Amino acid sequence: MEQFINQNPWNGLRFGALQPSEGGTLHNVDWDNHRYDIEVGPDSTSVTRDGQLRFRADAGVVVRDYKPESNTFSFALKTLKPVSVTTREYESGTLSIKVDDLPVQTLAVQHGAVTFTVGAGSHRIVETRTGDQ
Repeated sequence: MEQFINQNPWNGLRFGALQPSEGGTLHNVDWDNHRYDIEVGPDSTSVTRDGQLRFRADAGVVVRDYKPESNTFSFALKTLKPVSVTTREYESGTLSIKVDDLPVQTLAVQHGAVTFTVGAGSHRIVETRTGDQ
């Protein structure tokens, strides 16, 4: 189970695998009063919480310190190649997305999701709600 998802004081909520040789899923994991389904594979990493898709990347990635809060959502992501990331923590509004020290991107939540791309490497991502909450 810890290959798919775990939580500890140093990395917070962690999920995913960097180079999975094949895909796999783990269903109905009870963690911190929520139910999780985790999919890990070479072309996809996704997390569903309480029946709603919350995170998806189009590659095998490792996510650490996943912290959804009312107006700020943050996580660390490690990937070996550029990856498209979709998050679904907010239903609507405008998000300010900061990746490492790069300039902030402002994206509108569309159909409950935002999608952005990050390059290979280790990154810290912070999404902040800025409008239409």
